[in-house]
Amino acid sequence: MTSLSQAIWKSAGCPLAPGREPTADKGTCAVCGEQCDGGYVSRMVALPSSFTNYDMLRGPSSSGVCVACAWAMAGSPPDGLRMWSVVAARGAGHWEREYPGPELGKDAVAIHGSDHSQVLRMLLDPPDAEWGVALADSCKLHVVPWGRMNANRIRWTVRLEALDVVAKTEVFREVVGAAARLLLAGFPRTHIEACNTNPALLNKCGVEVWRENIATMRKHGRGGAGRCALFLLGQSARKQTKEVWNEWR
Repeated sequence: MTSLSQAIWKSAGCPLAPGREPTADKGTCAVCGEQCDGGYVSRMVALPSSFTNYDMLRGPSSSGVCVACAWAMAGSPPDGLRMWSVVAARGAGHWEREYPGPELGKDAVAIHGSDHSQVLRMLLDPPDAEWGVALADSCKLHVVPWGRMNANRIRWTVRLEALDVVAKTEVFREVVGAAARLLLAGFPRTHIEACNTNPALLNKCGVEVWRENIATMRKHGRGGAGRCALFLLGQSARKQTKEVWNEWR
């Protein structure tokens, strides 16, 4: 399986991170666990001194990091990738963006945290060609190196912070619809994610809309799918003008 970092690295023109030039070593990447044609960087050099997520390494016994992961983990915000959600898909580099991020070529794009509507549209109707998504929330974690590319549009995996979100597109559409209707009614994101609210909000926002939609969240939205849907929809539905919301108004 292709790692997301390698797909983005290739789209960006196979750049090398300063001070992290590859050696002649071959093998498995300590970070993404994949083979890489571009070579490897010593693990001691590639992993920043601030790196602590050793439990997340997919090739923990390897002494090298592929040039793609070494590049993806280099640099500090806003120049590095850590603060950006990143999408790899055919033509994604031409997406319109409210906030310019790092240029990643014609088949990858860096998205600012306040504008995930295009990512949401893609997950509701994934492309036929290979694609991958890494979603950054806190901007404190490296997310891209743990992402994976998807080979189909029926069942997929996207990376949200330290979580692999695995979902079927058809089910995810149901979860997004239920979450959107609850947000539009005025229920807080935290209550929807927990599938629990209080009598005052039920009275204020509507008992029926809660009952009709929370059942879907409890069945399909607990954990990854629900958290991903709420993250992409935003903190609330107030003052939302993006057309992606029109279906649930």
